[in-house]
Amino acid sequence: MDKKKVMVAIDESECSHYALQWALENLGDAISKSDLIIFTARPTEFIYVQASMFGAAPPDLLMSIQENQKTAALALLGRAKEICAKHGVVAETMTEMGDPKNVICEAAEKHKIQLLIVGSHSRGPIQRAFLGSVSNYCVHNAKCPVLVHLFWNHLSIRVLQPEKKIAEVIVAAEPAEGVGERKVMVAIDESEQSHYALMWVLDNLKESISKFPLIIFMAQPPTKSEFVFTAPFGYARLYSSALTTQGFVNSAEEKQRKLTLAFLQKLKDILSSQGVKAEMIVEVWDPTMAI
Repeated sequence: MDKKKVMVAIDESECSHYALQWALENLGDAISKSDLIIFTARPTEFIYVQASMFGAAPPDLLMSIQENQKTAALALLGRAKEICAKHGVVAETMTEMGDPKNVICEAAEKHKIQLLIVGSHSRGPIQRAFLGSVSNYCVHNAKCPVLVHLFWNHLSIRVLQPEKKIAEVIVAAEPAEGVGERKVMVAIDESEQSHYALMWVLDNLKESISKFPLIIFMAQPPTKSEFVFTAPFGYARLYSSALTTQGFVNSAEEKQRKLTLAFLQKLKDILSSQGVKAEMIVEVWDPTMAI
């Protein structure tokens, strides 16, 4: 059976350093059984700026810049390889020139990577609008699961299906203040991609997450008192007396509660078959806020 491949994409930033460290410390069991590739991109923006500001740049200057970039990239990869060695992990290193977000996704596809790990600079919305986000691009364009390590102490694993549907797993990168243990939380709903996310975690990270308490979290949107239906020529709204509407809402909530309990029982059976124990939490709230 071929080994799985894990790729960590790094640059000179501190967040990349922490992403690599986090992966080695928390996913050591999974990584030790996989081929690890450390990848860095050599951006070309600086060369383009030189050309646009001063006209066509001399070939010798471009070659010198490219050589310096390559030297810096190899030094960066060398340091990353040393960090891996301290954890008893042998890593292969690679570098390519081009727009980082594009070459990372291309390399992941070319080398048939099963898990791509990237760091996030945690930029604000304005910075993301002007500078873009390599991690965000990888999440939506890489053809493999992507683990994003956020520099502000938690990470997000976007598990991608072939149909490009996304589910999310949240993991505490560092124990919260006053808490002595780390926890893993899988946020789910009744969708197929949520089931895929949970199965992916159990299949690929089981040995690593077994060291931490596992929480399966499900958020139920509150039942609406106003109901909107699509119609051939627009939208239709349901109006009824308060008493009738409340009865309808109560009926809908009871039906949803039964479906949720059945769904959670199915999850418990899946976890039990894998020998995994987990705490189940359900909250009635907007999922984007509750998670």
